Amino acid sequence: MSSYAVEMAEVGQMLDVCTPRSLVFIDELGRGTEATHGTAMGGAVVEALDAAGVRGVFATHLHGLLDLDLDISPYVRRMRMETVAGEAGRVMPTWRMVPGECRESLALQTATDMGVSDAVVRRAEALLLQLRAMDAHKDVAADTACICDGAPRAPAPPLEALRDLLGDTAMRIPAFESKPGAAAGAAGSVRDWLGTVGPDRCCSPSHMMPFLFNPKANWS
Repeated sequence: MSSYAVEMAEVGQMLDVCTPRSLVFIDELGRGTEATHGTAMGGAVVEALDAAGVRGVFATHLHGLLDLDLDISPYVRRMRMETVAGEAGRVMPTWRMVPGECRESLALQTATDMGVSDAVVRRAEALLLQLRAMDAHKDVAADTACICDGAPRAPAPPLEALRDLLGDTAMRIPAFESKPGAAAGAAGSVRDWLGTVGPDRCCSPSHMMPFLFNPKANWS
């Protein structure tokens, strides 16, 4: 499955079990798919979390969420990372959350800090200006018309089908294929463990990866 598919599987399980006693932290939901669809999904998840009464933080760079007409309660607050001006015009985060919103990004500054060449960063700056000019002239109505075509959605595949898919994937891992009989045993172990996964037991990539690559790990 794609990273976005795994993300949606986790979100679905989380929404099934969250309550007003839940503490939820979500970072960069929907970045694994096209930006408009990711923004729409992110907005719907924010509404669902608010309706469930959870406490938590929803962090995102999908600034389109700020313009959506979300059906949320007064308990939802917009917050941003506080920043201060540093040397040579640099923007420095203070790591404090303060009321408000931010529609900018430190992407280009971070690229420079991480060693990306000046030529590439300058080209990115030029392309950023080009993108902003395109956004200014975009026909918003035509752009959003494809978000929902009104067609009925097919029912979600049963959880058992997802378990089988992950089990079959384990059989194709090269480390298992190199040893006769290991693939079948690994896939069986995967299916056995996935059989315990349900709405009451969330499964994250950090849980699954060690299991798939080390089927002898202790998961009790």
